[in-house]
Amino acid sequence: LVFLAAGTSIPDALGSIAVAKQGEGDMAVANALGSNVFDILMGLGLPWLLYAIIFGEPLTFQATMYDMFQHEVLLLVVVLFIFVACLAANKWQLTRTVGVALLLFYAVYVVYAIVFRPCALQAFDLPTKTACVLD
Repeated sequence: LVFLAAGTSIPDALGSIAVAKQGEGDMAVANALGSNVFDILMGLGLPWLLYAIIFGEPLTFQATMYDMFQHEVLLLVVVLFIFVACLAANKWQLTRTVGVALLLFYAVYVVYAIVFRPCALQAFDLPTKTACVLD
């Protein structure tokens, strides 16, 4: 899912690059943040609403899924703080250093997802060392 998420974000990244090249760094950041807010709220909210309408009951997470979901939300909050800290450390300027730092943080996240969340690899039929219980 990590690689799938990156692939679906490429159009947003290209849009941000295009406006950043025009000197509109604020629009690049707004595009990235707005896209993620939409993905989180609509990408989760709409399917959960449809599930509740179709099946007439709320979607309930199993204990293992709840634990995983809880960690991912915490990780999302940490990433937001890292992003703001990078900008603040560079006096709110989007510099090459900020770009490199954010790419490095993403690489760390990918390694984290592969090492500590091996079930993410299940979608690609890659072997994992732990059993994935997601049903």
